[in-house]
Amino acid sequence: MPKFLYHGSRHKIKGKLKPIKCLNDFGDNPDEKLQAVYATDRRGLAIGYAVISAKGIILSGLDDKRKRPPYVHIDIGWPIDMNHKLYVYKFPSSGFKRVRGEKHEFYSTEPVMPISCEVIILKDYIHYAKKAKDWRLTETSKDKSYAAKKRLDNLNL
Repeated sequence: MPKFLYHGSRHKIKGKLKPIKCLNDFGDNPDEKLQAVYATDRRGLAIGYAVISAKGIILSGLDDKRKRPPYVHIDIGWPIDMNHKLYVYKFPSSGFKRVRGEKHEFYSTEPVMPISCEVIILKDYIHYAKKAKDWRLTETSKDKSYAAKKRLDNLNL
């Protein structure tokens, strides 16, 4: 288990990060359907998560097998404000469990107190994302993107 984990967000959070229902519940993995605090052992991936949480992005995905940016693809939408602040929280890994079948994803069903919060500006990290048409999908991200698009189609927006 890594010593520290990271969580990226567009929200400035005071106090503990509270467990929420995972927004990416498109697959069959029960660990990705929990009400939990989700985190990664890779700071770059946490920044990727923060980037795709920006206002204006409707549908996106992540590929945690990539060793360098871009880590995320944006299927629908694009960030509205490139000067938007994003936040990368760091906390000890105690109390977290590894998401089944995922090398770099972890979760805690209990609130978690960050030991630090790094403020970043979206425009400085937008290169962590690519529009989906420019993305070479791995099989995992293809499956998740397909499931996400199918679910979005079923919403009849």
